[in-house]
Amino acid sequence: MNAPLAPVPENVQATPGVEVDYGIENVFPSGNVLYVADGRAGMSVFSTQNPLAPVNEANLPIPDNSNSIAINGNYVYSCAGNGGLRVIDMTNPASPQIIQSLDVGPTLGQCGGLDLVGTTLYASGGNGLGIIDASVPSQLVFSAMDVLPAEDIVTSLDHRGDRLFATTYIHDWEGIQYKAQRLIVFDISDRLNPKRTFKSDDLGGSTKVAVRGDKVFVTGRDNGVFVYDVSKPDEPYLEGKIDMHAATYWVAFGEQTLYVSQAGSGVGAVHLGAMRDIAP
Repeated sequence: MNAPLAPVPENVQATPGVEVDYGIENVFPSGNVLYVADGRAGMSVFSTQNPLAPVNEANLPIPDNSNSIAINGNYVYSCAGNGGLRVIDMTNPASPQIIQSLDVGPTLGQCGGLDLVGTTLYASGGNGLGIIDASVPSQLVFSAMDVLPAEDIVTSLDHRGDRLFATTYIHDWEGIQYKAQRLIVFDISDRLNPKRTFKSDDLGGSTKVAVRGDKVFVTGRDNGVFVYDVSKPDEPYLEGKIDMHAATYWVAFGEQTLYVSQAGSGVGAVHLGAMRDIAP
């Protein structure tokens, strides 16, 4: 196991000008463009030529709720909750165009998160883990469905090498919604047949997983951000957690900074320092 990470919160106070119901659910930087899954407002596109003053270039309405994004060249994939999956042509960032609407509801359920691994797109959903062929970037094909043993709802995904990390919680069969919230690890050496290799104890909160080097970060709602060492990816070690200003939901990385969305309190910034990058 590597030396424990020693993150230092830099700014976990409310962000001025950000309303409680602003709706941002995920952000994805790509070069000088920032894509924002803007909840029920759809997808927003910002130019970050000046990183300190992003300029809104476009807004694209998406049915239901844009909550996760994956980028494949000139194409953006957007999870739209109950609205399925959208393929968006970003050849002209100022004029995004929806070119495919994939109805995944009957199999995946509500689409919650995306992670592109080579030509395979993994989607988290109300019925488990969806596996989608993205070998033709502009034309997605639903390939397979992996239902977890307890029929867990999968809420978010991220990968490192041949390991896929997921956050889950169980169905509300007996009034226990948001219980048994866990970190799950899949071996995806065989892209179409994920094998579960690890299941954490109940974290009491898990909404988003993000990987950087040999660390995995899991937002834990009122429990802050959990930090795992995954130098042995099938044996994640819980190092501790980062306390934040409010309930935590989504995360994104800067060069040495972890940005955390906080309910009603904008974005918190946590300095991570230099981290060891292993596999992309």
